Amino acid sequence: MSGAHDYLTDLFNRSYFEQQLEHVLLEASDKGARHAMFYIDLDQFKVINDTAGHEAGDEALKQVALMLQSITPSKATLARLGGDEFAVILRHCDAHDAVAFGKEILLLLDEAEFYWQNTRFSFSCSIGVRLIDETAGSPQQVHAQADTACYAAKDEGRNRLHLYHPDDEELKRRELEMEYVNHIRDALVEKRLELHAQQISPLNGGAGKHHYEILVRMRNQDGSMVSPGLFIPAAERYNLAHLIDRYVVQEAFHGYKRTRKRLSS
Repeated sequence: MSGAHDYLTDLFNRSYFEQQLEHVLLEASDKGARHAMFYIDLDQFKVINDTAGHEAGDEALKQVALMLQSITPSKATLARLGGDEFAVILRHCDAHDAVAFGKEILLLLDEAEFYWQNTRFSFSCSIGVRLIDETAGSPQQVHAQADTACYAAKDEGRNRLHLYHPDDEELKRRELEMEYVNHIRDALVEKRLELHAQQISPLNGGAGKHHYEILVRMRNQDGSMVSPGLFIPAAERYNLAHLIDRYVVQEAFHGYKRTRKRLSS
């Protein structure tokens, strides 16, 4: 098996796929060629791993690979990117051809069945498609845009296809959220999340214990504030909210202890 192939499925691997993606992007810019990238993510694949174990999951991935190979044109590039994610570069096609091929993949997997030790599992997938034309940027951008379109397909109900459009406002918002994933991780490490306390006061003005609402804000590395409307949805969508929750609780207790010490001294 060569270094260009995935160890489990014998499809092309991520490294080879990215080389081919760079090549077709050059063709699109230099020669006006038209291609498409498909980002394919299996729906609910975790159920097979959790229910039947990783051995069953590996066998299911091999079967998916064989099914995808059976319908992928010889001049296309089919790869396993890792986990339950696959990708295809379909050469010399327009939007109509790309959508037709994507629907063929959806139908193929939706009708397939996988049996493991007398247990039946179903397959389905969500697909994001990015046309490789004059609007395409770098390989990283095309890959991210196909990935974003795939997330949109999942949100729309799974077992669906979403075609990326450069003027798609919803996908632009998702792309921005994806960019903030790394910003959030960096901010947590560098402690650039700030807590602000807002007092909660009764309308009747009655005396009693003081209550406060804790608000979290994030600063960029240049010191500017980031709108919570940007980083909170990104954290919730990409499973980072629990890290922010933990940070807020820890910092809130540390702040409370510091305040108690200052008042008692």
